[in-house]
Amino acid sequence: MTSTNEPPDTRTPVQIHHKVHGMVTVPGDIVAEHFAIVPELDSDGAPALFGLQLIHIPTGAWVPVDEFPHLHRDELRLLAEKLTSLPIDWATAIPGSWRSEQLSLIHGALEEWETAKAAALREVVGDA
Repeated sequence: MTSTNEPPDTRTPVQIHHKVHGMVTVPGDIVAEHFAIVPELDSDGAPALFGLQLIHIPTGAWVPVDEFPHLHRDELRLLAEKLTSLPIDWATAIPGSWRSEQLSLIHGALEEWETAKAAALREVVGDA
């Protein structure tokens, strides 16, 4: 019997959409009912060594947070919680088919999250 010091992998298989390879299954951490944190994919559709993405589980669509390329798990978890709190049925929500009211709520949540993230970054590095 062999023993290792590595903790067991508790991640869940999550399907995400890759623009070239279609749906790809990767290990992810479910952080809210309809959201998971997964590794970014490289050009071959394989998990990249660095980078994380927040994924809408029912569609495999990633949540666009391009202004912050190196996000930590906790930051993405907070964003998932903020989106989950919106009055949107995430189980049936399909990106691209949202009504303007839903888009406004989503954009508002993203802007609020980005503003808080930028303010926290300014506190760490100071105003230049």
